[in-house]
Amino acid sequence: MVAGSKRTELAPVDTLRVDIPALIGRGPGPYEVDVEVAPAWVKQALAGTDAEVQQLAQLRGELSLQGKTALFRGHFTAVFEVPCARCLEGAAVDGGGELCVHFERGESKRPKLEEDDEEEIDTGSPEQFTFDGITLDLRPMLVEHLVMAYPMRALCERGEDCRGLCSQCGANLNSQGEGGPCSACAGQQAAQPPEPAGNASWQAALRKIRDKS
Repeated sequence: MVAGSKRTELAPVDTLRVDIPALIGRGPGPYEVDVEVAPAWVKQALAGTDAEVQQLAQLRGELSLQGKTALFRGHFTAVFEVPCARCLEGAAVDGGGELCVHFERGESKRPKLEEDDEEEIDTGSPEQFTFDGITLDLRPMLVEHLVMAYPMRALCERGEDCRGLCSQCGANLNSQGEGGPCSACAGQQAAQPPEPAGNASWQAALRKIRDKS
């Protein structure tokens, strides 16, 4: 704790679960949060998707306690990769962002809108989660944030210039010449002699009809 500061440092929590009584014993707060999140944990949070995670994630911010409520404000840094929608190479996704999350003891107060409810959600207000009064679990807010960050469609670093895969053999066209199929398929097409016009099936059938008449 820095002299003269009202901020109390919160030691890294391996499981992202905060012991409230122990935290209060450190001082009045607010409490500084600086936690490294392992890639394996991020991948587990994105279970069921094709995301690949190689980098550490980082959660930084401040946690304030007041009576039966808690408020976390901070920033989550996380990067993962998904297959490019065109060439299937890795496409980087920024899974981080600003967090403003309100925790309350007991039943969740998060709004539930019906499908035909046109009321707009105030994105400036804190998201809401619950805690049991003894342990404050930061994991659900990170899981929700990561799942929401997963894109419906992502492109590799080439963006709209990505040429995708060859429609004939599936080769990556980004490493091939401009236009048409890949060089291998183009070479095969050039090596095949053109079929004589007289051997076309429809022309052969027409000749048979003429011969019978």
